[in-house]
Amino acid sequence: MKILMLLDNQFPPDIRVEKEAKSLLNEGHEVAILSYNYKSAKPEEIVNGIRVFRFPVNKQVSKKILGFSLQLPFYRLIWQRAIREVVKKYNFDVVHIHDLPLCTLIPFIKGRYHLPVIADMHENFPFLVAEQPYMNSLFARIFLSKGKWFRKEKEWLGRADSIICVAEEMRSRIESVIEFPKPIVVVPNTPEMNELKTSMANASLISERFSGKFNILYIGGLDSTRGIEILIKASEIALKTIPALRIIIVGDGKILPELKQLSLSLHLENSVFFEGFKPQDEVGSYISISDVCVIPHRKSPQTDNSSPNKLFQYLYFKKPVISSDCNSIEKIILNEKCGLIFHDISPEEFYPFYLETYVQRDVREIQNVRDLNTFTNFVRLCAGRTGQLIDYSSLAKDTGVSVGTIKGWISILEAGYIIFQLYPYYKNYGKRVIKSPKIYFTDPGLVSYLLGIKSAEQLKTHYLKGALFENLIVLELLKQRFNNGVAQDIWFFRDSNHNEVDVVAENELLQWMEIKSARTFSPDIITTFRFLDKNEEAGKDNKSIIYGGDDTFIYKGFKIVSWRDLRKFET
Repeated sequence: MKILMLLDNQFPPDIRVEKEAKSLLNEGHEVAILSYNYKSAKPEEIVNGIRVFRFPVNKQVSKKILGFSLQLPFYRLIWQRAIREVVKKYNFDVVHIHDLPLCTLIPFIKGRYHLPVIADMHENFPFLVAEQPYMNSLFARIFLSKGKWFRKEKEWLGRADSIICVAEEMRSRIESVIEFPKPIVVVPNTPEMNELKTSMANASLISERFSGKFNILYIGGLDSTRGIEILIKASEIALKTIPALRIIIVGDGKILPELKQLSLSLHLENSVFFEGFKPQDEVGSYISISDVCVIPHRKSPQTDNSSPNKLFQYLYFKKPVISSDCNSIEKIILNEKCGLIFHDISPEEFYPFYLETYVQRDVREIQNVRDLNTFTNFVRLCAGRTGQLIDYSSLAKDTGVSVGTIKGWISILEAGYIIFQLYPYYKNYGKRVIKSPKIYFTDPGLVSYLLGIKSAEQLKTHYLKGALFENLIVLELLKQRFNNGVAQDIWFFRDSNHNEVDVVAENELLQWMEIKSARTFSPDIITTFRFLDKNEEAGKDNKSIIYGGDDTFIYKGFKIVSWRDLRKFET
């Protein structure tokens, strides 16, 4: 059988079209593709056994005439002319049309040449058009009707002899659109295995650039429906917990300048890398060096019923996938147990999944961790002990593992910048001082997530509100000393008589700091420091209260510091 494919883009490249053409060639059919010629490609040539015809069109012009294809006849007329030129030279048995806009040619093909037509739906095109931002402009509402694409879909697909689509969800939707039953075949966007095996160009160079980092990869087009801005905003949050995080974006599109500007505005220029469009022979190189791959598409009728090629590319390289809850993608990920689904388009919901995959990557290297659910429970137990002395025996009992295992897991969390330990100050106090360290997290927002705190209102009444406030202040004090180039020597104090001070910092004099989340200062707080009056050295030291109120002042020689003024407070 001689098959003519129509594609309103330049070919190559198009992974799906080429895969289908090769499959037909392997079955003994002859395949030709009629496509645009944006530059100076040959008007006719053989590409991997496929005869390719091209006719010249400016790329920007082709997009504009497509945009007005329902209002003006130019799109249909240029394609009719191109088809006539090809059919003069060659005879065909069937025409295979790629995507809905070219289905406007079905009446012409069937009426003039009496050929059967296959309509191959790569996208839910009416929904895709409706989701574009420009369709909400006054001009679009007046001149470009969203509803017309839905009506044309019903009309044109109703005249096709058979239909191809990319997912079962899309097939169900099309069946509900057309009036009379007809063959609808699902051909998912699975990649060619042999091509993926050889898609490792520049592998060593790419690996060297991102070596030693925790790499999150997105591959695909860049437009408003892809959710890339959510990925970038989430990375700003996740960097607090995962300093080695790198976001690698491979692809091009019309919102690329906006995404670059967003990255700069969030000061992520050293963490987010825009690689641009890359040929297929480099795709595997990028996937192979990634730790997690993402599909953050915005959930919509279009994305609910499509199946992106990149999902199967990620799976081929056995990479965990984080995806939004688009129906067809979610079904595959949950069935194959190959990733995580987030059910919102907010960065706050997206970023904890970074952590989960990050932790799991490091945990895989620990031989005695066979149950990642147990480890995840351990991390949540640590969150519930924020600001407390580390009790290895208690953690081991609650987790169901040995004390030695708990110590190993603590080391992993600390090496991965998930937690840090604050050690006790013991100078001049000898054996009276408790020696166990306290545990804190590098991101108080992460602790809130682990504890199930989802709003400020919930935090106000949570039993760990004080501990979370303490975690925030201790972390800020450490960051302040680091940024000022001061040794990060801060401790806490607790002795066998249960005398305790939250933070001790050593400069020329010691600074003793008590942290209280209360918004109102109470004089009773300073009684915390009475035990120090018995120590001559401590009497010379500075003593401060850092609290949750708004005013900073001096009270009986004590510095009372608002958390809002912490950056002005020298430790």
